[in-house]
Amino acid sequence: MIETNRYSKLYEILDTLRIPLIYLVIIEHTVNMGLFDGRSVFYSNSLYKYISNLLHLNMGYIAVPFFFMVSAYFFFRKQTKWNWFVYAGQLKKRVKSLLIPYLLWNILIVAIVYAKYTGLSYLGIASHKEPIPSLYDIFWGFPSNFPTWYVKELMCMMLLAPLFYAFVRYTKIVGLVGLIAVYVWLARSLPVSGGLSMTSFTFFGIGAYLALYDIDLIAVCGKHKKLFAGLALGFLILSTWMTGSACHGNIRCVYILFGLVSVINLFHYLLRFPALKTRLLVLSNTTFFIYCAHEVLILNWLKGGYLRLPIADSPWGMILGYFLIPAMCMAICIGLYYLLKKISPKLLALLTGGRVSPRLHSLKN
Repeated sequence: MIETNRYSKLYEILDTLRIPLIYLVIIEHTVNMGLFDGRSVFYSNSLYKYISNLLHLNMGYIAVPFFFMVSAYFFFRKQTKWNWFVYAGQLKKRVKSLLIPYLLWNILIVAIVYAKYTGLSYLGIASHKEPIPSLYDIFWGFPSNFPTWYVKELMCMMLLAPLFYAFVRYTKIVGLVGLIAVYVWLARSLPVSGGLSMTSFTFFGIGAYLALYDIDLIAVCGKHKKLFAGLALGFLILSTWMTGSACHGNIRCVYILFGLVSVINLFHYLLRFPALKTRLLVLSNTTFFIYCAHEVLILNWLKGGYLRLPIADSPWGMILGYFLIPAMCMAICIGLYYLLKKISPKLLALLTGGRVSPRLHSLKN
């Protein structure tokens, strides 16, 4: 009974974290995709610059490592002793939950972009048609739907699960520390075209270690929560201050490690507020759809529309847009999710890998 309550509480914490972290992902993509680029205020000592440095170039980097770690934890939780039949069953489930959505979302964005430029060319607005990328570029290099690089790498990590199992079992804590040390030293969070990122190897490895040694994540994180919070805040401030320097990436990697522990502690505390917990849990099943859908024209259209407003040129207008555009993008994506759920639940199930209903165990308490 105690074990059941432990896992139920952990699932609640992890599920309530999904919506806040996906918001950070969209904030990161809002700037990364060109919002306000080329405007002198972005490079001046302005409040906007520091806010964007804090969230886009530092705090936002915590989201994807979290998703890798959680995915690995769930993948290995039933593999305390290696079993090829269990492994094959896990991979079979991922065909529906990861592979099919990955293929569909990348085909979808290619089709939308091609249709857009074909239509504009037919109307005489565009001078050329957008060429169809190669299959390599659509599905492997940088995927056509760029955020799905995470899905691609997650599938690769799962295919390598036997190697992770052997690595964690034979090297134990020494191997884990070595993996983290290499991650901090290399300080490369994003993948290169056609390659795999150190982020995926490191945090999938951390999740595997936590699951295979049945570590009580809540207890470990909460043991020295004030110390972890202080270290996370300190390295976040230092990382923001050192943005653009040669050691910025290394400092940010250290922040991410302590930051993950601290956000788990924070949301463990927030579970005390039933109304907030219920809202976040109900929306948690929308995060995969939001992650895959937000760059399929929605974010670009919102940015383009906002930049046409008179307030977009003012420093305060830029700050407002920085927070408002991701919030509007999330709201539109959530609206589309529930619209699809109503008119075509089977299509939604295909696009989300079956993520149509929130976890029942998370809503019982």
